[in-house]
Amino acid sequence: MKTKIILSLFLAGILLITCKPTSNKQNEGQESVVTEEQESLTSEEQEYIDSLNAIIDSYEEEVIVVVKKFDKPAKSDDMEGLIEIVDTRNGESYSEAPREYIKYEDLPDSFNVIINTAKEFAFWYGENWQKLEQDKLFKYSDSLGYYIFDMNHGNFYLQTLKETGLVSDSLISSLRNMFLKDQIEFEKDKLGIDTDGPIGYPADILTNWQEDPPSIDTNEFIVNEISLESNTIRIFPDYSGITLIYEKGHWLVLGY
Repeated sequence: MKTKIILSLFLAGILLITCKPTSNKQNEGQESVVTEEQESLTSEEQEYIDSLNAIIDSYEEEVIVVVKKFDKPAKSDDMEGLIEIVDTRNGESYSEAPREYIKYEDLPDSFNVIINTAKEFAFWYGENWQKLEQDKLFKYSDSLGYYIFDMNHGNFYLQTLKETGLVSDSLISSLRNMFLKDQIEFEKDKLGIDTDGPIGYPADILTNWQEDPPSIDTNEFIVNEISLESNTIRIFPDYSGITLIYEKGHWLVLGY
């Protein structure tokens, strides 16, 4: 039995128990609100919703699994090789959200495209994070006599990320805003060379790791979990999660 059949029976039972009939006026009012909401969506917002729904539909159609509202089961032999898909889009807490367990080879193309984007970026970042030289974002200015944020290097950092074609405009915008804020703060504080600094970020900007980002082999990028959230999808390989957001017709990296 396909998942959608199982889900339909499951949801029908819940609806019979919990739902009360509504009057025609109530129905008309609800339909009117729905129509207004749909009409108010921009084409990009509608495209995003359609994309997310298409992903859900594709794995529900292609995989024979049962959705259960239980915490993630303890690791056991029968769980080996399965990917957990957690759907928190309807506001449930993580532990109570519907979830499915799917064999890697049974994942539909819609999910594989997203996973491959996350994998490509993780591989690229593991190989190239040193070239970004984030420590150069801060430097001591001999002419000014205090530490400054080097926006020229900040622009180089952002442009290098953007040229991968794998990161979202949202990530670039977020980082740019952070850089501008730090530039203003450093100009305000005017930290002299006799101070303790800071002379750089205490951790990697994107991963927030104290240690160096790992250099990975793409074959080591094994996904354990996919979390569907309100406006993002989070991919969890063995070592860390990567968040993607839908922009301009593609799922692109929003961050770690």
